Order: sequence, then structure tokens, then C-alpha cells
Amino acid sequence: MSVDVVVAVPAFLDMTFVGLEALPRLGEERFAGDLVRSPGGGAITAIGAARLGLNVALASPIADDPAGQMIREEMEAEGVQVVGTPCTRTPVTMVLPLDGQRAMVTYDPGARARAADVAAMLGVIAGPDPDDPTAFHEPVPDYLAGIGQGVRGLRIGIDRALIAAGADSDVVRATEEGAAALTRIGASLRDVSFPPPDSVVRDGRTLCGVEAAIAHEATYPSRAAEYGPVLAGLLDAGRAVDGLAVAKIWLRREAFRGQLNTLFRDIDLLIMPVMNRAAPTLADLAAAGRTPAVIEARVRFIVPFDMSGHPTLTLPGGKTGDGLPVGFQIVGRHMEEALVLRAGYAFQQETDWHRRRPPVD
Repeated sequence: MSVDVVVAVPAFLDMTFVGLEALPRLGEERFAGDLVRSPGGGAITAIGAARLGLNVALASPIADDPAGQMIREEMEAEGVQVVGTPCTRTPVTMVLPLDGQRAMVTYDPGARARAADVAAMLGVIAGPDPDDPTAFHEPVPDYLAGIGQGVRGLRIGIDRALIAAGADSDVVRATEEGAAALTRIGASLRDVSFPPPDSVVRDGRTLCGVEAAIAHEATYPSRAAEYGPVLAGLLDAGRAVDGLAVAKIWLRREAFRGQLNTLFRDIDLLIMPVMNRAAPTLADLAAAGRTPAVIEARVRFIVPFDMSGHPTLTLPGGKTGDGLPVGFQIVGRHMEEALVLRAGYAFQQETDWHRRRPPVD
């Protein structure tokens, strides 16, 4: 593992006009005592982490323009790696501080992390970790090297019956539209039967509690009063599971992984929803409650891959009737992250969902 922290937040160049006596009115010019140029946005967090002695990478689209060059020079001076693909123009914020407050004007071309930036980010966080004896020691591939090769000839599986039975209409539509976009650029779509996920989803919730209980063993239950009710409930559930039950979960997990590996013998990638409902509000989640059935339905399309270890990439690919974003995920074989990223990059070359923003009141 080459870095301790990756800051995946857009970076800006802040230009601060210091020493203003008042803000200018329309048609008026004011003179500042000084102009200070400094990295802003995610760059501030990256610098702070680096000054704490951490090995840091900043994953942000930065252009090859004067503003971007200033940010890069500051990052180099602070020992921060800059990863990601260049954008057309670097975001800039003009800051006007006055009387302990500030006004700001920002130019933001809307560049956000794309599949290519995720590939660059993975390149700096993948690889052996001296603190994790289970980490793979194979050389880390260059995930950007073949990212532009497209998806022509790739076989993409979709289980429409599974998706229709577990997702709302907005999620179904976004997944279908994602599949359609990939077929337009040369992939072939195949109907498949996904291994039944219900058992592995239940097991995933149970195992999450067990692993969380182990992670918090030094402070729970000895400091239980400092824990909130949701996390405390998860830890109590995990502590109540016996070793025989855990062993059975591991056996079922291995069996599910094998079934999924068999499925991938006939396809190269799999397309799936992420959540069962598109863009639920906090009120929606509260109204639905936290019963096991509700939670399992919500995570039905993501926990199977947490359990199997297959790589996934979530992409924005649609919107609800209210204009809120909806995503889908592309799933690949073990250790084939490069192919998953390649498909995500091809999708984003064909569509512009990653450039859109939901309306904000």
C-alpha cells in the first residue's frame, strides 16, 4: 500500500483579496492590501493530512493551466501525490474576507471524479499492506493503460427477473439504460440467472455484526454508554453469534463465491442495481424502519459482492421523476478491476450522467 489517505474531493485554487475595507458595490472598484493564492477544496484536507505525517494522495481533476500548475506545485512541496486525469479548466474561487466573514465567487466547470480518476486512485491504494497479512502481493497493474479500449465484444450479463423483483421502477430503468448504452458501443447483453442472494445477504448482515464486535472488543461493552443505539445493537447481535454459526456462514459464503465464479465463465461483466429504491430521503428511510427484512431488501444488490469479493464500480446512470440521481453497478471477475474500470470509462464516454447535477433549492 503506497499511501495512507486518498482525498477524493475536487481541488480549487483560492484567490483571497486581503485587507478590503468594504465589499464593492455594482459599478465600484475596491483595492485590496494583498492577493494570496493558495490551494483550496480537497487540497486543504490533503495538505493537513500530509502535515500530520501521513502519505497522502489527492484524487482530483486538475487542468494543465496556470491555476492547476499552482496547485500541483504546492502539492509537490507538501509531499502530496496528485492522481487522476486532467480536466479542461481548474476550478477557481475568489475570496473576499471582511469583518470575520467572507464572500466568495467560484468558477467551477463541474469536473468530478470519473472512472479514469477511480482507476488512478486504485493504482495508489492497491498492493501489499504491511498491516494486512491477507493482502495480495501481486504487482499492481496500470489501471489506466488500457482504459480506453472500449467494450466491443464484451459479454455483459443481466438478471432482469431478479432486478424487477427487488427494485423500484426508477432503479430498473436506470439499470436497463446503462445496459443499453453499453450495447450501443459494442458490448453484447446476455440474460443470466444470478445465484439466489437472500441467504448470503442475511449472512452478510450477521457477519458484519461479528466483525464489528471484534473490532470494538477493546471498548464494547466496557464503554457501552458511549455508543449509540444502532451501533450498540449491531455489536450485541454480533457478540451473540456462536462459532458454529460463523463457520456455517463461511461455508455458505465460499459456496456462493463459487456459484458466482461459475456464472462469470459465460460472461465478462455483470450489470446490477445498487440500491433497491432510487434516492430515498431520510424521512423515507425512517418511515421504512430498520427491521431485518427492510435492511436486507435495501442492500440486496450490494452485500452479495461484499461477501464474494468481486470488484464493482458504481456509476451515475439516470434520475428519478424528481430529478434525483440514480446509479447502477458494473461487476467483474476476481482481480479484474481493470476491465470493470474500462467498461465504466466507456459508459462515461457515451453518456453525460457524471457531469449532471441534481437541482438544489
